[in-house]
Amino acid sequence: MKKLILSAAICLSLASCSTYRKAVNSVDENQALVGPTIVLVTSVVFEKAVDDADKMDKALIIKKLADKIVEVSFSKKPTKEEIAVLIASNLPDKSHWTLLASSLSEVYAKYTEKLTDEDVEKSLAVLKNIAASLSLATQRYL
Repeated sequence: MKKLILSAAICLSLASCSTYRKAVNSVDENQALVGPTIVLVTSVVFEKAVDDADKMDKALIIKKLADKIVEVSFSKKPTKEEIAVLIASNLPDKSHWTLLASSLSEVYAKYTEKLTDEDVEKSLAVLKNIAASLSLATQRYL
């Protein structure tokens, strides 16, 4: 059920992004939709917590991931696969974390699909927005 809700939320967000992109055709302006998507995606991880201490532990893991994402640099636009590896290597190997990693790399891919390899700054801006949104999603638990 949670996977269905998460999938529906991602599809809704990405569909909204697609409609919005047609209207403004700008990656920078579309990034306004990244935050709500990320907060919703992370909620699945927090729902798996058994108590408040576990929620805090999960929030710390997500916050560390956000910090790691901010630190990365690339000489060309990172691929979805490179981002997936970066994210997965910084998360525990459990189903809800794997789902989070997959969802985050999908969000990155969707928001950067029209960028060329030379659009490094714009793709890094998307990553920084994802990181900021991850940090925001953890605030109430830390």
